[in-house]
Amino acid sequence: MAKKQLVMRAGALALMGGAMALYAAQAGVLPGLDLGTVTATPGAAAQPPAAHAAVLEAPADKDQASDAFVRTQAHDLPDMSGFAAAPEIALAVPALAIDATSVHLRPAAFSPAVALPLPGVPAPVTEAPETEVSETLSPFGLPCGLDVTAEATDAAMIALGVAAPCHPDAVVTIIHSGMSIRQSTDAVGLMTLDLPALETPAFVTVSLPDGSESDILVPVPDLADYDRVALAWRGDLGVELHVMENGAAWMSGGHVHPGAPRGPEATENGAGFLASLGDPDGDAPMLAQVYTMPRGNGPTRADVSVDAPITAANCARSAEARVLHVQGAGRAEVVPLGLTYPGCDAVGDTLVLQNVFRDLRLAAN
Repeated sequence: MAKKQLVMRAGALALMGGAMALYAAQAGVLPGLDLGTVTATPGAAAQPPAAHAAVLEAPADKDQASDAFVRTQAHDLPDMSGFAAAPEIALAVPALAIDATSVHLRPAAFSPAVALPLPGVPAPVTEAPETEVSETLSPFGLPCGLDVTAEATDAAMIALGVAAPCHPDAVVTIIHSGMSIRQSTDAVGLMTLDLPALETPAFVTVSLPDGSESDILVPVPDLADYDRVALAWRGDLGVELHVMENGAAWMSGGHVHPGAPRGPEATENGAGFLASLGDPDGDAPMLAQVYTMPRGNGPTRADVSVDAPITAANCARSAEARVLHVQGAGRAEVVPLGLTYPGCDAVGDTLVLQNVFRDLRLAAN
């Protein structure tokens, strides 16, 4: 009984040893072990390795099949082990137009599968996938952001354009040479403005309620041909700029005011015009009125005054404004203007400030 058990243990040990030898060889543990070399001859059919054929021809009996498998996988076993010398293990590959191809086996668990390049076949090029950058769009499909354009036009004016598609009906603040105004965009976030230049090159800053802003610089080559006076203020003061050209009477043809402002084309006939800027109905309004007079062929005299109608909203209140004067493309002169409205019993009257410019009269040169 003991002898039979000893024989069975020896057989089991031999089986385990053969399996471990094969696994170690495939894993690359046994150094110097070449698990197969195939020499392919062009035009010759590849033959299965002897080890493979031995397994295929193994008997159907389970024990005998295991014994045949171990014999085919044994490597460097002693001569007295009862097994034959290890057969050469080779991998059958299709015939190639080369002299020899060496293939080494290694289990996938020990290294990732790598496609072996074949002679004459270029390696595939893997391109990085394109990544799409998401862009915020307005409800109308336009890219968000702030885009400001400006160009000089006739009579030293600036055609200002503002595009803010994600800010419809928003209050835009425009600052230029000490003058600040506010005007709203339309339903799609667009705004246009004809801005009288007060300097050249004209530096204009445009800002949105969210704090984003943009600056632009515009050369105004013909500014030296005009004189300008501007009145700028904040809030609902109701002030108005009035100019009497060549000593004209009140409400005559030579009286330029918000009710009769004329346009830039008037300068071609030697007359001046008035531009009203800003949205009086907006939140925290910032407004301005600018009178322009051509030099050389304009009025020989222009008397400027500020009218402030007294209303229930401003009576008995103090207000501040500023006056800007530009002559011959020189530096803009800024003069603070403070005024106190009469009591509310004077509602309906008009406060007239005739000495705003300290008796300054615009004279064409």
